[in-house]
Amino acid sequence: MKRILWTCFEVVMAIIAVVIAVGALALCGLQIHLAPFVAFLAIILYYLIPKKWGTVGLAMAVIVASVYIAIMFLSVMFEQPLYCLMSCVLSLAAVILMLRGKPLWLWVIVLLIFLSIGVYYIFNNDIVGPMGFLIRDRPIDIPAQWHHCYRFYWCGIVAETVSQFTGIVSIIVISVYSLYQKITSQGL
Repeated sequence: MKRILWTCFEVVMAIIAVVIAVGALALCGLQIHLAPFVAFLAIILYYLIPKKWGTVGLAMAVIVASVYIAIMFLSVMFEQPLYCLMSCVLSLAAVILMLRGKPLWLWVIVLLIFLSIGVYYIFNNDIVGPMGFLIRDRPIDIPAQWHHCYRFYWCGIVAETVSQFTGIVSIIVISVYSLYQKITSQGL
């Protein structure tokens, strides 16, 4: 009897997780720029969830991840500094989790990717200027979200954009290295 109840509980948790995940992905469909962050979150879940957790553990992790994405979606409109922070955490965590167990030279390459894209974006960006920032108050008062501080806004946008782009490039580099290692270890 306990086994039947546990199996029913696993099925119910899996269904709830799927419904919540589809809802969060539907929210992300409304804003296509959140798509890379869904991929970052999938990488984080893949590396963090132990395989022995089973269906219930995986369902709980998917629910937490879906709520995280939903909060990111809402914070884009109502609390942009929180959105920038949450997106930076996703990008950096995905890269760091993928780098675990990799050689030091790959860490250095990823660090150089971060530095080079960061320096390039600081000097070549299309962020609105101080006057454009101050008049962006309809339909949402953006300056109020950033405490009417243009430098805070500028730093947040630079950090979010650089972490997103470097996260994508770094994940591609790490994936190519991992694929190369797998191919050479099998002797193909």
